[in-house]
Amino acid sequence: MQELNDRDIFIEKKAGSLYIKCFGMEEMLKKIMVMTVLAVAVLSLAGCGENGSATQAESSPIAEKISESATGAVTEAAEVSKSAAQAMTETSACAADTQAESLTGSENAVDLIRDFTNGNGTVHTKASLMNDVSYSFELEKDKDYTLKDLIALYNSSLSDGEKYELDTLSYAALTVPNVSGEWYAVQMVLAPEEGSDTGNGNDSIDMVFSVMNGQLQMAACADSYYRSSCTCNKNGVLFTGGASGAGDHSGAVYVPDANGDYVALQSYETINYGWEFYNDQSGINESLSEFATAIGEDAAGDGHFDISRYEINGSVYYVFGSDHPEEEKQFSEIALSHGITMTSLDELDSIMDTYAGQLGIGAAYKDNEETPWSKI
Repeated sequence: MQELNDRDIFIEKKAGSLYIKCFGMEEMLKKIMVMTVLAVAVLSLAGCGENGSATQAESSPIAEKISESATGAVTEAAEVSKSAAQAMTETSACAADTQAESLTGSENAVDLIRDFTNGNGTVHTKASLMNDVSYSFELEKDKDYTLKDLIALYNSSLSDGEKYELDTLSYAALTVPNVSGEWYAVQMVLAPEEGSDTGNGNDSIDMVFSVMNGQLQMAACADSYYRSSCTCNKNGVLFTGGASGAGDHSGAVYVPDANGDYVALQSYETINYGWEFYNDQSGINESLSEFATAIGEDAAGDGHFDISRYEINGSVYYVFGSDHPEEEKQFSEIALSHGITMTSLDELDSIMDTYAGQLGIGAAYKDNEETPWSKI
């Protein structure tokens, strides 16, 4: 608790909020009321003659004393009120300064982010916006949105009875190696409203912003909820992943190119035995079926192998994963009979490295550690 300039006025910070307490104000108001009533009563008595009519009688010493006390009480109360008003002004400035200190960057960038997170500003979605948010979070490209707009849009994509409200906002300054300008990530955590028909806990949306030509722009966004996850690293690389079932997992790695436009460095889907790639015309599903028959249903069903399909720079690659090296060779031969050439993990890494180099992101995509967040 910090004392300002009066023994009756204090500023206290609780749970991120600032409160002003004027401990003497109530007693001061009581004092004013009592002294005023006494002053009126005595002056009335002193100003009345024997017949009850008003006279010009001089004020009695008692009346003068009470009057002086009442005047002093009013003056003292005015000083307390003035101090309280000054404290309110200093508190507001202090709150603004505290938030500003939590944000780093140019003055313009800090102002833009602070205005947006306070609900007073907007963010402009880029024409190349990368949107990997689940449900039907249909952000329009090249459009301005307030924070309230984003929450309302997210709620409109949910089932009836489900509704979320803002829980926390966090911020991180990013170092994007291949693009100039200032880059930031803002994480919006949404919690189910009281009485909402959802038992899935909090959702969150990670948004990557850049400041271009004095405007806050959204370049990418992705979410985390009970069946998906998103991680943003310190270089602005987004790692997403999720599952449509116990044996079917998918995800992607999104990076900014040299123009600051987000692209998928790679996307993938991994399935276990008993699952198939949806709407695949390559022959991989037939290869899986033949392989399961060749090694026996019991062996195929024990879950010790999986198949992954990767898409990198417009090309598709299949990778066989197993703890049994002899099976990888056997499956590769079956796949080849269907016109599919399998790719090893080492070959896949080399392909991704080459594409990352072309995009200018380099090895930044290999760091999947989440950037440190600071609450706003």
